[in-house]
Amino acid sequence: MGKKGAVVTIVQENTLPDLKRMMKQLDLSLQEIYLHGGELTTVQPIVAKQTPKKKKNKNKASRKKKKS
Repeated sequence: MGKKGAVVTIVQENTLPDLKRMMKQLDLSLQEIYLHGGELTTVQPIVAKQTPKKKKNKNKASRKKKKS
C-alpha cells in the first residue's frame, strides 16, 4: 500500500468503458495490452468475425413429394 507499482487487470470488452471511467476519475493511467497468438502486444489485433452457420433442415427428405 502506498508504493509505486503496476497492476494487471484482465477485463472483458463490455466492462472496459467502466474501467476507463474509473481510471479517469482517479487520475490514473491505463495502458491496454492485448494477448494475441500467444504474445502480448500494445497494438489491437484485427480478428475476423465469424459468420453464423446456417441451420440445416433435417426434415428436408420428409418434405419431398412422394411419387404415386
